[in-house]
Amino acid sequence: MKKHIKLFSSISLFLVLSTPVISKAAGGDEEVRKKRTINKSYNVGPDDKLEIENQFGNVQIDTWDKSQINVDITIGVRASSEEKAKEIMDEIDVKEVQSGHIINFKTKVGEIHSNDKKEHRGSGDDDRSFYIDYVVHMPTGNRLNIENSFGRTEIGDFNGLVALTSKFGSLKTGALTNVDNIDVEFGKAYISEVTNGKVVFKFNKESMIGKVNGKVKISSEFSHNVQFNVAEDIQDLSVYESYSDMKMVIPKSLSAHFDVHTSFGNFHNDSEFNIREKREGGDNDYGPRFDKDYSGQAGDGKASIKIKSSFGNVRLTYPGAPDAPKSPRTKEKKDKDNSDKDDSDEKTT
Repeated sequence: MKKHIKLFSSISLFLVLSTPVISKAAGGDEEVRKKRTINKSYNVGPDDKLEIENQFGNVQIDTWDKSQINVDITIGVRASSEEKAKEIMDEIDVKEVQSGHIINFKTKVGEIHSNDKKEHRGSGDDDRSFYIDYVVHMPTGNRLNIENSFGRTEIGDFNGLVALTSKFGSLKTGALTNVDNIDVEFGKAYISEVTNGKVVFKFNKESMIGKVNGKVKISSEFSHNVQFNVAEDIQDLSVYESYSDMKMVIPKSLSAHFDVHTSFGNFHNDSEFNIREKREGGDNDYGPRFDKDYSGQAGDGKASIKIKSSFGNVRLTYPGAPDAPKSPRTKEKKDKDNSDKDDSDEKTT
């Protein structure tokens, strides 16, 4: 088979099982920590793609100008005995497969006791009973697929085609200018910008997008505090909401036509644009109705914005409004400032 991805001639696969580190746990009992690392490097071209399927750990993607992908994986175990630590470590494996233009990494976790899985993350990274963390350096233009469960996924600004799935964790990204799909379930999402593609939120505590641009479909099910800003040059936006609370910021310079349908849901328009309810019987139609339709236009009506709401709430607001959502990066800084303040208060008490 012809290989399109060339490994460095000096590539090294390094797996080291460190000398057990014995320390005291909070309750005074001794605990054993083990660590194993995997380091791989690849020369890549613009058509190459990186795929990561991980669980019980963090995935961090950093970009650089080199035509090279570096993948550094750290597997860590914390247990009450040497035997228990080895037992957990032996059940964790990472498979690496190259085929054509694709580099694939897949984390496999075997028969680990359910209590260890529940406790895999403690109050901090060093308190996890076990973890599989990825740190990747790669060009910003290559294709990237990530599926990560029970951990953080973090990506800076990225220009390549991306497909991201985060379950039972959190997703934080910079500007993603070429989105295939984003799927966040049972967690949180903070995305600076989405251009094109499909975005799905399910059972999330909080989901924020700093800017939605291009042609985008957004779906939210059973999610709280879904917020996003619509770019003034949006081309096509389709929004579906079910059992969710959603807030959209509409710029004053927007040119778009709105079509809104609600079923057992609520639609609130706090923007400057005239979006009115359509009544089949005219203004005299005052009977109880559970399905409602609204339409309106902003500017010349260049873009198409369609909203469908079921058993939830959708609110349109304007930039600078008291209830307008902040950008994810602004919120991140605010949360960090509050955290720093809390730490300072603790030190001075």
